[in-house]
Amino acid sequence: MEQAETNLRVAQHEKAQLEYEIKNKQEAMQVEMRETELESAIQAQGLAELQRKLDRAAIVAHRSGVVTWVNCNIGTTVREGEPLVRIADLQSFKVTGTIADNYSDKLSAGMPVIIRIQDSTIRGRIEIIHPSIQNNTITFDIQLDERHHPSLRPHLKVDVYPVTASGRDVTRAPNGAAFSGVSPMAVYVVQGNKAVRRMVHTGMVNFDYVEIKDGLKPGRPSLFQT
Repeated sequence: MEQAETNLRVAQHEKAQLEYEIKNKQEAMQVEMRETELESAIQAQGLAELQRKLDRAAIVAHRSGVVTWVNCNIGTTVREGEPLVRIADLQSFKVTGTIADNYSDKLSAGMPVIIRIQDSTIRGRIEIIHPSIQNNTITFDIQLDERHHPSLRPHLKVDVYPVTASGRDVTRAPNGAAFSGVSPMAVYVVQGNKAVRRMVHTGMVNFDYVEIKDGLKPGRPSLFQT
């Protein structure tokens, strides 16, 4: 009986030792599986990156447009991120404007802007004002209301007029030589066969019209400078 008990204890000890070894081997296998899965994921990511570079090695435009510049330096090494071709998207334009830095305090993001292209007028808003000043001028980007206006062309020079003030139901007159002075100013209004002198106060001014605060009534008079 003592021998049998001893054999039983030895067998139980060997069983516990085997179970411990099996548990350690299972944990080690799980760690190896996780490492293998991680290496597999890294390899898959590396393959995807290589495939992406391979796909980008073929120059294919993802949008319609006009080629405006090509890197013609044959045989030179092209580093990652360097441009090879520039394409102008003729379906979407933006305007970059410049103005003297004396007017920097009057510009603000979101300010309405009028763009003149010959006889066409396009409206937009100032999107970005660049902080740097070069040659006493400030540069700002304009977001157009009609990005695909038929009059727009790449590298086209246009006239840009920021709208610093606006009003409704105001009396205005065509801007011209009659309003070359400082308000209040004297002008002559043709009434019949006579030129009548009037003192007028002006307000907002642009290249086309002058706001008349008082001194003239709405109508179609002829104005002459004093």
